[in-house]
Amino acid sequence: MMDDSLDCLQKLLQEQLALVRQDRLDAAVALFKESDRYVCQIAEAGRAGRPTPDAKWQHVERLYGDLRSVLSARKAQVADALEALRRTKKALHTYGQRSFHR
Repeated sequence: MMDDSLDCLQKLLQEQLALVRQDRLDAAVALFKESDRYVCQIAEAGRAGRPTPDAKWQHVERLYGDLRSVLSARKAQVADALEALRRTKKALHTYGQRSFHR
């Protein structure tokens, strides 16, 4: 059961990572609930004292790290884009105020 859950989780994480890299965030988010189900199964098996295969677990950790890194980079890109929009809006507002009072 633990091996099957880890295999499924690895597959889902790889799919999520590919989707995020393709900027298909909605599709990636749709897979998060399914991933959570496997995480719960793995956690339950761990509490039951079943050992976790080290190589598979390390791969899952690496995939989570990659996913976190890619999402952090996307978050930074969105923050930069929002800041640029704010600056543009402020400039347009300032320009509009000046041209209105002439």
